[in-house]
Order: sequence, then C-alpha cells, then structure tokens
Amino acid sequence: MTRNLAAGVELFDLDGASSLADVQQTAGQLFADLRRYPVAPRAEAIAAEIDATSPDVVGLQEAMLVRTRRPSNFQNNPSPSASDVVVDFLDALSTALAERGLEYEVATSQVTTDIEVPADVDEETIDVRLTDRVAVLVQADTEILGTGGDTFEAARSVSVGGLTADINRGYCTVDVSLDDADVTVASTHLEPSEASSRRGQAGELVEVLPTDRPVVLAGDFNSGPGAETATYELLTESFWDAHTTLRPTADGYTCCQEDDLTNDESQLSRRVDAVLYRGGADPTAIERVGAATDDRVSLDDESVTLWPSDHAGVVATFEIDPTVDPEQTAPSGSSEQESDDRLTGFGIVGTITALLLAVLGRSSRGDGDHETDD
Repeated sequence: MTRNLAAGVELFDLDGASSLADVQQTAGQLFADLRRYPVAPRAEAIAAEIDATSPDVVGLQEAMLVRTRRPSNFQNNPSPSASDVVVDFLDALSTALAERGLEYEVATSQVTTDIEVPADVDEETIDVRLTDRVAVLVQADTEILGTGGDTFEAARSVSVGGLTADINRGYCTVDVSLDDADVTVASTHLEPSEASSRRGQAGELVEVLPTDRPVVLAGDFNSGPGAETATYELLTESFWDAHTTLRPTADGYTCCQEDDLTNDESQLSRRVDAVLYRGGADPTAIERVGAATDDRVSLDDESVTLWPSDHAGVVATFEIDPTVDPEQTAPSGSSEQESDDRLTGFGIVGTITALLLAVLGRSSRGDGDHETDD
C-alpha cells in the first residue's frame, strides 16, 4: 500500500505575505486548523483501510511531526529546536492500528524537511516546528533484512531575512523476505512545486534502488496521468506501473480533495500516487482506498465530515518469482508502458514553503503538494 497521510489544513492566499509578521499570522491560522481538525479520526480511517486490505508493507508519505515552543525564541534561534509534541501522524496511525489488534511496526522512517517558523497563536507568539517524514510499516511477522534512506541532493532552498530554509524530499527503504525472495520496498514523496527538482529526485531514486532483486516503489510522485508527466515518464523508463499493467483503461485518480478535507463530493482528478515495480515482481491485483464518499469520517461532535486524506491510497498485490533474473524484467527504456496478457478487468510543508517564498516577494501561487505543472 502507498498512503499520503496529508496534513489536513487549508492553504491560504499568501500574496499579501511580505514580512515576518505576515508569516506569523498565517502560520498561526495554519496551527489553529490543525487543532480544529484532529488527526485521530483520520488515522482510524486509514487503519481501517489497512485492516481491510492487510498489506504486508505500507509506504507512507507526509508522516508529519508537529512540535511547538512557548514563548517564541525564533529571533535568537531560528534553527529547528521546538520539542513539545502537538501532533505525530506516524504515532497516531500506529496507535490506531494497535487498537484494532493489528501488528505493524515502523520498519524505517526518514526525516525530509525540518523547519520552524514563528506563529501568532492565542494572543502570543510561539514557534511551530514542522518535521516531514516518509516511512515504511511492515507486518510484525515479516522478516526484515535491512533498511535505508536518505534525502535527495535535488532540493529547494529559500531565504528569509538572511536565513535559509532547506525544503528537502527523500525516500526510505526496507529489504524484506517475501515468498522466499528478498524484496526491496521503498516509500518516497517527490517535490510538488518545482518540476526540475522533482525530475532530479526521480533520477536519483532510479539510480539508488537496487537492480539485483525485485523492487516495489510506493510513492506520491506529484507527476502522472492528469498531471505533469515528465517525472512519471522518467520513472516508468525503469519501472512498470501496477495500475497501468492491470487497469490500463481506468483513470484511478488519487489526487486531490480540498486541503481542509471537508468537500462533500470527491475532487480526485489526477493520478500522482502509484505503486511501481521491477525485477521479478508480478502484479496480480490493484485497488484504491479512501476514494469513495462513504470513506469519509465524522469528528466527535459530527458537525464536520473529513476525507481520510486529500489523496486516495493505492493497494497493489504481487507475486514474487525468485527464479526470475531481475535485470531481465525491467522496462527496456521506453516510457510507453504496455499491458500484457494478464489484464482482467499541498500539505503543511508546501504551505510553509509558500509562506517563505512570499516573504521574499517571489511568485508562489501554486497549490503546494497539488500542483500539476510549473
């Protein structure tokens, strides 16, 4: 399974942000939305998806950790250092899984972006630290052979008042033993709002993932059918797409609901979340989760109904053939993937990045994690 957890906050019009004071005001509203739309009900809905589909491995994106410090010390120490935990998306999902009696463990996680900004909250200024992560969960009885992960060299940097913030993306991997074969499963989240960085990250990913075994790549690629396609085409020169292999005529859109997750009708219009594969993995089934209106969840007072995430999830099933030569089963360099005879039937970081760019007076009217071209 691949699942973007989503921050569940609304992106604001940042054209007027021209000073640190504007950043504080907008970040404060963002923080207020986090408290207004709690993570636990959405985590419970995603845990229900995992319960229903029982994947061996789950790749997660936007597994955000939000921390604060009171009072603000940003002027004296702008480096990320706030430590009071407000929201931990990864912990919330792990708790929801455990409450269902599901035995999954966090096999590996990778911090990508870690930034801190001042925010006006409850008539005081506090520091809000946003730590973005990708992660991989595995069923507890799965044999783990090794883990890895890193951030990409291709990244964006922005400066505010002489201070530089790095907007990084990355990946993490876990090597597991499945069907008597060693398989590498990776989770990644590529740059949403800058095409050149996104393509560079995809190129790094292709190079770093092994070629001597089956590889399953789960991710939010911010590129694909209905969206900007250059990055997706680069990836599918080296990987097959399980959706295209099994359901070539279905749109399978995964992105995106409204940023505050409260829209009544689904607004999915492009497919940027996918499960890719190469090296002896053979897809046998694929489905979306969290895409139907019945998948929405109500808050405790039932006054607001939310989608589990602004993305739909994708669950793919594979058979692994340990006798196949992995290097003979990857695409041969063509980005036009063909089906075979088996056919049957802006997140938080994007918000803060835009804030920082707006303070610099640079154009930043994209939709963060939901931008389709640039």
